[in-house]
Amino acid sequence: MSGRPLSSGASSQHALPQDGLALSDFVLRAQVLQLYRRYQCVIRRSNLTPHDRNELLDWVRHEFKQHRTASGQDVIKTLLSEGRRQLNTLERSLMLAGQ
Repeated sequence: MSGRPLSSGASSQHALPQDGLALSDFVLRAQVLQLYRRYQCVIRRSNLTPHDRNELLDWVRHEFKQHRTASGQDVIKTLLSEGRRQLNTLERSLMLAGQ
């Protein structure tokens, strides 16, 4: 072994810190991924037209990408809370519309 890091040297926004994530950061990351998956599931299960479904999926993707670089547990917790609130609103709207 050469003693060099295993990374390719290219910097990436998604790279984990050299010493790994703290447990609380790991838990927050898992919650964000779970929320993203819930959005996808709710939207894909709806009876929306393919165009409307794709529009909603694009909106969700855009929102998550927009906040990808958010840091600080308080900021991330606030974004998670807002995302959950919006998901509940979306679910209620789809249910009321018979979708």
